[in-house]
Amino acid sequence: MDNRDDEIKLSKQFIQDLKTVKTRKLKVYCHVIRDKIVEVCSKNGGHLSSNLGVVELTVALFRKFDFDNDDVIFDVGHQTYAYKLITERDLVTLRKFDGIHAFQNFDESSYDKISAGHSSTSLSIGYAYAKYKQLNNIDTKTIVVIGDSSLTSGMAMEALNQIAADKTLKNFIIVINDNGMSISKPTGAVAKRWSKLRNSSFYVKSSAFFKKIFNSSFLTRWFYLLCKKVKDIFKRIVLNDNFIEALGINYIGPIDGHDVGDMERSFARCNKNKSPTVVHVLTTKGKGYKKAEVDEEGFWHGVTPFNIETGESNISDENNSSFTKLVGKNIYNYMHEDEKAIVINPAMVNGSYLIKTFKNYKDRTFDVGIAEEHAVTFASGFAKKGSHVFVSIYSTFLQRSYDQISHDVARLHLPVVFLVERAGLVGADGETHQGIYDVAFLNSIPDVDVVMPYDNPSLLSCFSNDIFEKNRPTFIRITRNSILNSEIKDVKFKEPKLEKKKHETLVIATGFYGNSLLKKLNNVDTIVLFDLLPSKEKLLSLIPHISEYKNIIVVDQYSIYEGTCSQVQKILNQIKFDGEFNYFCIDKTFIKQGNISEQLKYLNLNETYLIKRIEDIANNKN
Repeated sequence: MDNRDDEIKLSKQFIQDLKTVKTRKLKVYCHVIRDKIVEVCSKNGGHLSSNLGVVELTVALFRKFDFDNDDVIFDVGHQTYAYKLITERDLVTLRKFDGIHAFQNFDESSYDKISAGHSSTSLSIGYAYAKYKQLNNIDTKTIVVIGDSSLTSGMAMEALNQIAADKTLKNFIIVINDNGMSISKPTGAVAKRWSKLRNSSFYVKSSAFFKKIFNSSFLTRWFYLLCKKVKDIFKRIVLNDNFIEALGINYIGPIDGHDVGDMERSFARCNKNKSPTVVHVLTTKGKGYKKAEVDEEGFWHGVTPFNIETGESNISDENNSSFTKLVGKNIYNYMHEDEKAIVINPAMVNGSYLIKTFKNYKDRTFDVGIAEEHAVTFASGFAKKGSHVFVSIYSTFLQRSYDQISHDVARLHLPVVFLVERAGLVGADGETHQGIYDVAFLNSIPDVDVVMPYDNPSLLSCFSNDIFEKNRPTFIRITRNSILNSEIKDVKFKEPKLEKKKHETLVIATGFYGNSLLKKLNNVDTIVLFDLLPSKEKLLSLIPHISEYKNIIVVDQYSIYEGTCSQVQKILNQIKFDGEFNYFCIDKTFIKQGNISEQLKYLNLNETYLIKRIEDIANNKN
């Protein structure tokens, strides 16, 4: 990169100098930080574009606020790499087992004032922090950095509504990091000059002086109100309406989010202004790494390890024949064949391999943004009118829409099909993103089907012609596993049944891992479940002699006990099974980052361990 000073290196001295160095030299310091982020992501993977876009913003915050005492909160937390570096954390172990977390985390550093990986929680938490300090006479700032896309979430808007209504709130600053969807884009040269003028120190001081002189007396107040009315009319002519100001919150911006000097001057105004203030900064996502800057489809938002020079992945395309990619292909084909088909996705189109579908069927595809609750109820409306609706959503985000699933879909017996992506352990994104709870919470909702393909035929069966003929929703769990054969056309699927009992021990497993495990077991009967929450009648039809076994073992490497394991055990209790029941599943805990193999081993769910334990149980050695 240009203007790089090779003598400037990341260190404690670097951080100390960053606080006091002249503004004109900050560009070099930002280059150093940006280079480090690119280097780490090229080795470990991670959220690249979002972090590159906020380097100058983070530096400006560091220089104008007190990180040791003020509460600085980044919404989602996938834009905190520069913040972690400035607060003296080495990113070399980022997203690694027992390493630096992918998001903010209380356990990692006292500088992390929020522990979250989902969007739109920052305003609620930040508002609570500010009110707590106000109630306890603590005179420090609370600063929330939130992306404009996160503001579309209902939760963020609910918080913003209360913040605007609180006329006593003090020392609260909201920084809107706008990297594309502006709140109020100035249009034309006049608008840009107006925006520059109203954010200048001259304008601020003059405005305050004018108000003090003419608004303090009854005799002159009419003149002040008249001038203000004229100014407001002129502003509405040259500027778009601004919903922040309409709510009654102080607004500064838009400001160049890559000009540290401009941001420092704006933050200085906030420090003088005790009432809540929104600072609107415009940034370029992926700033400083050209391939990320020009990315319009989100490929560089979250990356696997890559070659910095070429941009090519350093690993083979692990998703070349993944369940996710094959689902994307089948959705595309389904849209072509069924004109009633609708696809809804909350801001994860690229990660769900639906870009081609969304490009070619724009009238029947809807990216609703980070609004999972809306996505589900929106789907229910289409389904009620007779559309064939797919909702593609990550497991970790599905849990945000529990009420809508129960109230607006299942209760109304609507045949919405949910493609639950990233089901099971997800690896490096860690505890906020593990997809291990959905079967458990869906098990508490009446009249839902939850299935999990484990090979090509079972995956293809999920897109059968009668999928929308049910009177209930279907949840198809899609894992990150790869399938060797990516061609799944004309492959017949027949759900496995155990007509005859051959051994004393029965092993029931789920998913791709379970199917692989069962093939390596000897001297036991085995069955892989496609239906993860089978009814008693369904399970008995699949395993007619289930009550005759001495040992029954359920292995679920994708979910916690309250899912499939508990459902099978409940049925065994109902039929008064008097043999021994064992289960191996994911612990009901929050599982930290690492690769999936490390996580399975940590949980004692790796294949080697399971084979040994199952053999011991079958041979009465447990």
